[in-house]
Amino acid sequence: MKKIILLILLLIPFIHFAQTRMGLTTTFNQVFRNLTTAPNSGVQWIVDMREEMEKPILSFKTGFVIAHRFHFGLELESGLEFQRYGYQNDGFTAIDAQGNQFGMISSKELYDYFSIPVRVGYSGKLGNRFRIGAIMGLNLNTFFMRTYTYDITYNDGTEERGSSNYFNGTGYSRFLIMANAGIQVEYAINRSFTVRLEPVGHYAITPVANAPIKERPYSFGLSAEILYTLGSREASE
Repeated sequence: MKKIILLILLLIPFIHFAQTRMGLTTTFNQVFRNLTTAPNSGVQWIVDMREEMEKPILSFKTGFVIAHRFHFGLELESGLEFQRYGYQNDGFTAIDAQGNQFGMISSKELYDYFSIPVRVGYSGKLGNRFRIGAIMGLNLNTFFMRTYTYDITYNDGTEERGSSNYFNGTGYSRFLIMANAGIQVEYAINRSFTVRLEPVGHYAITPVANAPIKERPYSFGLSAEILYTLGSREASE
């Protein structure tokens, strides 16, 4: 990863000679988290319980992207995105302080971030309109909000729903660094517009909070982008 960052820094002075494209990006992905703890932490039983009860969810990220492609196929990419990670619990028995079962609870926990991706990739042409390549890098995420929602179904059939939000300063790390990698396939509609699809994966290098249980989100999904090439109209005239 250090080599990638160094390569990006070396190429920045030459961006003036690259083809610049800007556009919109949306990714739908399956998201979950990895849980780890120290052997002597005393909370391994909580990790085991969560691993059994919690399930992945379908989520998304969206934003805009700016990409600089050099004539030899190398590309630098960045932008600004909103992205969401989390997990859900399909249902567990609700027990009161006296040990009596009073219903079932299902819940969902979501983490919202604003993200700046910093990526480097390489692609080659496949005919006149197609390109295929690989890309990887980092997402520099800033914590925005954690949302917890629940649904309780009591033994008598009645239901209770609720939610709570937590913002900065509530014990969650302000920054979350994630690695990403994907395979990109492009189709040039014309000189100005390009459509790009990318199967992509993300994995958190740092945890969401400094706690005995280290929780690191990860995701696998499909990204779709529409890109506009700056200066393309002038070049075609």
